[in-house]
Formats: sequence, C-alpha cells, structure tokens
Amino acid sequence: MELVYKFFPSLQRNQTKLASDHRIMVAFSLLSLL
Repeated sequence: MELVYKFFPSLQRNQTKLASDHRIMVAFSLLSLL
C-alpha cells in the first residue's frame, strides 16, 4: 500500500476517496507484482 502512495500521493491527501480509489490501488498492486 505504501508503494501505491508513492505513485499516487493524492490518495494520501484525500483519505475519504480511498474507498472509491480502492479498485485503482488493487489493480496497480497487481500490475506491480507482474
């Protein structure tokens, strides 16, 4: 999750949007594992 914040610093500032951006973070995490 910390790696995602490095690429998406805006997510840290908008904690309330984490719920809506959860799919984006999950997708990015899966891509980083490839």
